Amino acid sequence: PAAALPEDWMNNEISTFCMRFKIEEAVRSRLVRAMSRRTASFKDDLAALTSVCRSAKHPPGLLSLRLREMENGVFQSRSYSPEGEKQTRAATTSSHESRQHHERERGRSRSGDRRGRGLGSRERKPANASRSSSASSS
Repeated sequence: PAAALPEDWMNNEISTFCMRFKIEEAVRSRLVRAMSRRTASFKDDLAALTSVCRSAKHPPGLLSLRLREMENGVFQSRSYSPEGEKQTRAATTSSHESRQHHERERGRSRSGDRRGRGLGSRERKPANASRSSSASSS
């Protein structure tokens, strides 16, 4: 590895992380470069990356995405705090409610089909009307 972090324990943490998630050398170098600019938040950042990679189907790909966020200055390590958890839940709930409202406004069910506008509903109405008129005439 060409690049190294200022502290040995940081290099050890990165090595362990990369072995655990099978991170290739090119992505590892990007990780070291990104983390060398974020030494003040190293532990929180690595904890966030570990959490993200643990739940990922393809950890190297998701890590690459998070590294791009770091490089663009938009990555936020999400260390646990009860307040932060409440805010995250509130944002998720708000987003979910907004999506439900939008689906209702568009007249769509969750499956994406339009309610009451399929061929089946058009065919049934005239069929019912013709049955009732033929039943009353006999």
